[in-house]
Amino acid sequence: CCAWCTYYGVKRFFFSLEAPEEEVESVIEEVLRIKLAVCNSCLAFAMIFCLNAVVDREKVLAAKTEAVLAKAAAAAGKQSEPVELKHRQLIRWRYWEERFVLRASQTIIKAMAILVGFSWEQAFDASVEKTCEHSTTLPPAWAKLILAALMVGMVLPGWRFYILPQVH
Repeated sequence: CCAWCTYYGVKRFFFSLEAPEEEVESVIEEVLRIKLAVCNSCLAFAMIFCLNAVVDREKVLAAKTEAVLAKAAAAAGKQSEPVELKHRQLIRWRYWEERFVLRASQTIIKAMAILVGFSWEQAFDASVEKTCEHSTTLPPAWAKLILAALMVGMVLPGWRFYILPQVH
């Protein structure tokens, strides 16, 4: 849902920049969709980069907190009850905080991945549609089939050798 809303919001923004309201249909749609896909890809890259920095910062902060508490407990010699209780509470708090940050960042990253996929699918769909409409040698349905087979031939090996092993 988040990916679709972002996609159509940015798409509407691009259409409003390119032409007045009554001329939106006459704008070269496939060029705008490619611009949209590139823009969404850059947006997703920036968001993922920032989220990765936040998650890394959380992990470093958790490690520093653990080290400070261990040092305080060692300085106290025999662990007193308040230090032990504070230590356990802080560990519990850091666990839930880290878990929330990781889960939220993973959800946003997945939404950004879907957004990039939708954007490029729409760009390819518009380009294939226009290319097949202007085909003089083949009927549009056959031209679409051939282009789809070519795309599968190009994408499938990369997916099979690089993406699929990451899942299993």
